[in-house]
Amino acid sequence: MTEIQRLTDFLNLRYPANDEHGVRNWARIAFIVCMTVFLVLFLFRPFGLSNYHGPVLEVCICFGLVSFFTTLLYRFIAFKPIFSRVKTWRVWHQGVLVFFLIVVISLVNVAAHALFFGVPPSLKLLAGYLVATFSIALIIAPITIFMSYNQMLRNRLDMLINKDSDVQQGRTVTLHDDAVKTNDLVIDAADFIYAEVRKNNIKVYYLKSGELATRELRTTMTALVSSIDIQNIIQCHRSFVINVNHITQAKGNSNGYKLKLDKCTDVIPVSRTYVPLLKSFIA
Repeated sequence: MTEIQRLTDFLNLRYPANDEHGVRNWARIAFIVCMTVFLVLFLFRPFGLSNYHGPVLEVCICFGLVSFFTTLLYRFIAFKPIFSRVKTWRVWHQGVLVFFLIVVISLVNVAAHALFFGVPPSLKLLAGYLVATFSIALIIAPITIFMSYNQMLRNRLDMLINKDSDVQQGRTVTLHDDAVKTNDLVIDAADFIYAEVRKNNIKVYYLKSGELATRELRTTMTALVSSIDIQNIIQCHRSFVINVNHITQAKGNSNGYKLKLDKCTDVIPVSRTYVPLLKSFIA
């Protein structure tokens, strides 16, 4: 896979944001923007600040605060309305919104510059602010988006998983009992929740008339996996097979995840070996 293909795949990943998370996340972004603008202006004194004989610290603080409130207003005026209309929010959506945020911050800072220093706005001044803002953002924005994505992936993987019920619609699974041939378990694929190795048996958790039921079968994990030919019923650990459609919570990282499944109190582990398989269901 080429680097361009990897970048394209990353940009098309679902970005796990929602409106509740957006309030906290954009407040953090606004603070980062505020501090970055303040530090750049105060330390490097661009745009004639080096020749300014007034209260430089206060002016830099004002520019930082202007950027802070601009970012928060942008969240309500631009991000929230657009987000509510997009069915699947992806990484590239987040990137585009950040791009336009940079443009808006530059425009507002040009207006603030004209106000503070009594000079008329100009294309040259705007170009200077755009170059300076994009130079900083090209370093900060991709890192922030990537870190934010991975942080939310650790905490909210369940929000990203594509739970495709169509692949299980009308299909059944037959789980064989090696000890008693007449004890085979035949259930709808959609009713299978998970199965767990118990010494020499496999304990199957499934729905029966909408309620949780269990059955122990004398079989092996290898035999169980081979008898289930359903795309989103997968092995996630040497001792567990799960139905992806029943995941209600998933937390962890690339070293492993902990899952909670519908109507079950047990926490199901996903070992490091099977993490890529689980992530393959992220659309």
